[in-house]
Amino acid sequence: MGSEMCIRDRTRHNVPLRHEQTEKNILMRMTSKLKSIDLATALSDEFLTNVFGYPCWKTQGHFNVELVRSDLMAMPFPSFVWLKVEGKKDPSIAQLKKMGFETISEEVTYERPASKEKAAKSSSDEFDIISLSAKKAAGDTALSKVVGDLSANAMTNSRFHQDPSIPPELAADVKRRWVMNFFASKRGQKMIIARAKDGTVIGCNQILYDGTTRVIDLICTSEEWRRKGVARAMIEAMFEPNKETRVGSQSTNKAADKLYHGLGFKPVSTSICMHWHAKDI
Repeated sequence: MGSEMCIRDRTRHNVPLRHEQTEKNILMRMTSKLKSIDLATALSDEFLTNVFGYPCWKTQGHFNVELVRSDLMAMPFPSFVWLKVEGKKDPSIAQLKKMGFETISEEVTYERPASKEKAAKSSSDEFDIISLSAKKAAGDTALSKVVGDLSANAMTNSRFHQDPSIPPELAADVKRRWVMNFFASKRGQKMIIARAKDGTVIGCNQILYDGTTRVIDLICTSEEWRRKGVARAMIEAMFEPNKETRVGSQSTNKAADKLYHGLGFKPVSTSICMHWHAKDI
């Protein structure tokens, strides 16, 4: 405990470090140590920890506000916690705000019931739709970089971009590395890619398998190709007979809401996404 507090205090007050003790090494040791802390509600978010470079945590499902408070007291500086509260009228939202959580976005979950419908045709006059399995895409570093850059440049309204405490370049890197994890066989079972006739990648739809449900994990289209049917085509291409489809979107994204309704999706739940950042004192 004493060594942890020493590291924490030196980081907070910017005390000069010995040449062999770089800030990165300290954060790596801090992260490793924190994995063994017995927290009541928070789980380590390994993905965000690797992107941010310091400990990140997530709290999901039903939770006790007081237990969340005790977890926050155990957090070092810097650290980040995110959680989702089901519904918009949960009284815990006000309590969490008093602890320093900020409401970042209201999210809507849509579902499309299973049907006998098969995937739509895989091409149009302006672009082609390509389906890739995780196995087939594994190790394709060139395509991984292209799709990663597309995601970083196209997804500028994510909850990470809406958080004023997260720099825009870091928010973009979250989306870049999120989609690149597909090509490293770390996230997702399938990806639908849209290519213009000149071969340019103009869209992607990263898909998770959750039992008999197919989940749109991340979908984006390059700005110049929006409102041209690319997103619709990538979604139609993922439909499978007797499989439900699920997707999450922000309540403020009216274009997405219209698209999903047009494809047979219905809103089934809402949640409030909240972020907490350890403050330097």
